[in-house]
Amino acid sequence: MRHYALKGFLRAVPNDMLAEYFKRDGLLSDIDFNEIRPTNIAPLFDAIQQLPDKARANIDTDFQDIFALSYDTGVKLLLDESRYCNIDFLENFDSLKGNYAKSFWAFLNHKSVFESTLPFSCRDNMSGTWRKRGGFPISTGVDFSSKKEQFAMANSRYHQPGV
Repeated sequence: MRHYALKGFLRAVPNDMLAEYFKRDGLLSDIDFNEIRPTNIAPLFDAIQQLPDKARANIDTDFQDIFALSYDTGVKLLLDESRYCNIDFLENFDSLKGNYAKSFWAFLNHKSVFESTLPFSCRDNMSGTWRKRGGFPISTGVDFSSKKEQFAMANSRYHQPGV
């Protein structure tokens, strides 16, 4: 199972995409991204750590989302979603090296397609963690039909956006 870590992410992503990302938000303008090497990302990592909490939180959320689609199936999901939206990423993806670059490119250039793909990736990543559990007592003759409406209302309240 893959796990996100900022340092590993910074090592895997092309510097030009990182530069574009931070330039868009007017952050880290004093960093020379041409000097960043996968073996020495400390200056970039330290600069990110010095940013205000809100900026770091936004960066972390964005980078985790990009990470979530930076694997073979995630890239396939991006391609499928782009075709569904009548945009074909394939030509651009062919010129990019690696899944991190492809996922980051989609984030930078077609954020709406990227965001509409994320839920599929989350579902795909969860599929391996579900396991059937056994050993529970068998209940026979129990009638929960009188509780259906109560369960439906509780479930509805729980899944309301913003609650």
